Amino acid sequence: MHWARTMTAAVATLTTTVIAVALTLTAVGDARAQEPMVTSATTAKRGFHLPDRPFRFRAGAYLPTDGKAKERLGSNFPSLGLSVDIAKTQWLVPVTLEIYSDFYRRIRKTDDFGRFEAESWSIGLGARYDLAPHEVNPRFNPYAGAGISLSSSYVKQDQYLGSASVPGVYIQSSRRTTLGGKFYLGVEHIRTGFFGEVAYEFAPKPSVFGEGVPLSGTHINLGYHF
Repeated sequence: MHWARTMTAAVATLTTTVIAVALTLTAVGDARAQEPMVTSATTAKRGFHLPDRPFRFRAGAYLPTDGKAKERLGSNFPSLGLSVDIAKTQWLVPVTLEIYSDFYRRIRKTDDFGRFEAESWSIGLGARYDLAPHEVNPRFNPYAGAGISLSSSYVKQDQYLGSASVPGVYIQSSRRTTLGGKFYLGVEHIRTGFFGEVAYEFAPKPSVFGEGVPLSGTHINLGYHF
């Protein structure tokens, strides 16, 4: 139940962010619709335009790369992500700018580490580059991107460290918030909007019982662009 409440809260937060951005984009679009018609040269000077389909939802597996994290959390577990395209530049190298957020939460019990809990979220600004223009490949759109984010990771460990004479369960938790980021590659089916994506995320390293637990890892996602 606690996991469900946390996931619900995370999705609600992401949804609120998306609605706010969508309302802003709608207001900007309405304002632009009232402007006089401009030439292509004027548009090029402005340097960007609003994307037609701004939203991208992704879900998949998160694979921690550090051995300490794998021992406590397992080799993979579910993750969610959401992004909003905010502009597409018309510079020498055209890229799509996006606001993105990724989230995962994991609770696992082991004989060696007791009950271990971890969660991580990030919100950042990214740039995505289309590797094959639609004119070249009208069916599939391979792309690459990178982003910088504000990332926060939390860990909590409930471990039995007592003895026959002094039994007890010792609990320790830690949260660390730092700058993070990610690199990613993907391919999208243009007509349907479905895509597959692989990303590497740089996440904070909180500590419990004097030992750091690096939570950086790889996302393997399927998603929908709409």
